[in-house]
Amino acid sequence: TGDCLDRYKGKAGSSDRSLPCLSAPGGGWTVFQRRRDGSVSFNRGWSEYRDGFGEPRGEHWLGNQHIHFLTNQGPYSLRIDLQDWSHAHRHALYQSFRIDSEEDGYRLHVSGFSGTVEDSFGWYHDQHSFSTPDTGNICAEISHAGWWFHQCFYANLNGFYYKVDVTSANTSRDPCSLKNIKESKWGCLFSNFMIKLE
Repeated sequence: TGDCLDRYKGKAGSSDRSLPCLSAPGGGWTVFQRRRDGSVSFNRGWSEYRDGFGEPRGEHWLGNQHIHFLTNQGPYSLRIDLQDWSHAHRHALYQSFRIDSEEDGYRLHVSGFSGTVEDSFGWYHDQHSFSTPDTGNICAEISHAGWWFHQCFYANLNGFYYKVDVTSANTSRDPCSLKNIKESKWGCLFSNFMIKLE
């Protein structure tokens, strides 16, 4: 793990938040979301998702404003790494990823899928704006999370983190999950979102 801050100096807004890099296939990936133990709540409002929260080397959300600045500097790809409660690893890779400005609701643009899960993120959430529980979006309210919701989601990796396997249980909150188009659900033990300038 290295630090990507120098690479984006002057481009990621006024914050001095560090931008951790990981040595995923291809190298030079910048992490903007990580969940691994439920130590950080993702039930946050608009301003916190805008500015970021958590610790860059632990559970965190880098911040939509930072993600917007970075992904509008040039062509970016996105990699999502997942581990479920049986410790099986899966990933999704998108050749193109960016989000619009705050004025446009941090609208999502994602395409060019490949990977070892079915495409539920790009297929269902592309072209939708970001919402948080304090914006009046019912999906965000019942999911206790910020996300690019669309009636409500087929993928939600910011949902409530249950510290036990709940993939087959009835719960009052939507767990951190990746649903594919066959309606199966991944309860997340670990998730990681990374972007890379191509």
